[in-house]
Amino acid sequence: MGLAVIVILIVIGLFIYLSFQLTPRKIEISSVEKQMAISMVTALYKTDTPCGNLGRYLIPECSDDNAIISCTIDSISVPFSCDAMTNITDTILDKTIFEWGSHFDFVIEDYDGSILYNRSNECPPGAQRSAYETQPVPLWPKRFDQAAIRLAICE
Repeated sequence: MGLAVIVILIVIGLFIYLSFQLTPRKIEISSVEKQMAISMVTALYKTDTPCGNLGRYLIPECSDDNAIISCTIDSISVPFSCDAMTNITDTILDKTIFEWGSHFDFVIEDYDGSILYNRSNECPPGAQRSAYETQPVPLWPKRFDQAAIRLAICE
């Protein structure tokens, strides 16, 4: 009888030990992806370019009916704010999250829900979005609304 109680206690102890050992790894992976999402969205919002700041100038100008701007990127004249925003965002995503092999959905959305920019590295079937981050982009003084930069990273 005493031996059965000892075996049951050992089995319960082993079960508790294994449940604590398996849990932290999943939390660690999702926290790394969450931090990557936060860092990417914040970096894109704060990026200074030859055409002006991405979050404080180019996105609001693109939202304002694709305003005409005057700038040069890699010796190419870029006449419209949406073209500059797309060119710069493509370059940043290509050299970071695409190169890292992450699966993601990235969107810059206007105040009315229309899409100003959309890029994706398709999530595998059945994969869940493990990290999601949104950065509001004020459109003031032209409009008292806001656009948004959204990034979802899949497992």
